Amino acid sequence: MATRTGNQEIFLWTSGSGFTQITNTTVGFNFSSSINSDGTRIAFVSDRDLTPGSPGNPDGNFEIFLASGRRVDLTVRGAGLGPTLINPVTVGYSVQGCGGQEMFLVLNAPAMGIPWSYLNTSGAWVLLPTPLSLITPWMSSGPPDGTYPLFRGTAPAGTYELYLGCDFVSNGTLNIDAGGNVNGVYDHRVVTVP
Repeated sequence: MATRTGNQEIFLWTSGSGFTQITNTTVGFNFSSSINSDGTRIAFVSDRDLTPGSPGNPDGNFEIFLASGRRVDLTVRGAGLGPTLINPVTVGYSVQGCGGQEMFLVLNAPAMGIPWSYLNTSGAWVLLPTPLSLITPWMSSGPPDGTYPLFRGTAPAGTYELYLGCDFVSNGTLNIDAGGNVNGVYDHRVVTVP
């Protein structure tokens, strides 16, 4: 797609949030983009030096570049197979492309005295509101790409349901479209501790 300046740039279109510009160059060509099946990576051809020094493209030859989309992954581990875990339990998450974006954490953990609730920026669990668009972020500015811990320890017997998301629009609340779809990326896990 060409910008107002006439440069050929790569954009990613996401339902609910529209276009996100992947490249931003002053001259040159970026073209032949292709996205993988889960929407997390975009390959394209460019003659620009989009990654200076790592290793970069200082000679201006056409090269293939790989850009990553936003992604959130929850990990829940313990002894045992499948969704049934034996204590101790470790819960963590990894993020990609959510730095600076609002992050939301929702939990249903009746065995811990936490019915469907979200975690606010003060670290308090708040019962889910109606409508869900009133949920406020857990983090107003998500962390850099990486892996982070959420919980490690002994969990009481019960079933736990977690949602972790990265919002595409930072406005202080969870963004949900008219169809009930979250305007961002999220991951969901259901686990049982016997």
